[in-house]
Amino acid sequence: ATRAETDVQLAENLGVRLDMPPQLLQSLMSKATEAVRARLLAVVPPEGQAAIQQVLASVSDKVLRKASAPRDFSRAIAVIDRLQEQRSLNEAAVSGFARDGKYEEMVAGLARVCAAPVELIEKLMQNPRYDGVLVACKAAEFRWPTLNAILKARFAPYEMPANDLIQVRADFIKLSVATARRMFRFWMVRGVAKAES
Repeated sequence: ATRAETDVQLAENLGVRLDMPPQLLQSLMSKATEAVRARLLAVVPPEGQAAIQQVLASVSDKVLRKASAPRDFSRAIAVIDRLQEQRSLNEAAVSGFARDGKYEEMVAGLARVCAAPVELIEKLMQNPRYDGVLVACKAAEFRWPTLNAILKARFAPYEMPANDLIQVRADFIKLSVATARRMFRFWMVRGVAKAES
């Protein structure tokens, strides 16, 4: 099963076995590459596809639960404060936090670059849709590799489906900085208004 995470042929052979324990199938699907998942769905008989779709939904649900778990940002905010004092808080720093799996620093850094509350960026990160994170990154004038790194860190250790990434990139390219900033300002005003009511 471990080898099947990256071996399409082996995953295909395992996926068509009716005697595969559900927890082993779930482990395989949660760690499998997108190519392996697509191949499994293509070769598994219709009666087995429902089980695989259920496992994928369960994996997706676990990602969201992990992302929405309460976090303490106080240490990360102190790190961001120091970087800002040193004039080192920029896209490269936020991208580095994302690549290094430093979620709290990544969120606090993006919030500071966007001049937004950490709570707003955290809410965008927890949303199953990618639109909010995309708008925040575009408003900050970040480039595609940074948004890509942030999305990967957001879902770690799971991979975002390749088709979704293609769509995100297309949406990111289409969105102008001016439009993203207008949308982001609207969210900030609405968020502040909700907090005060």
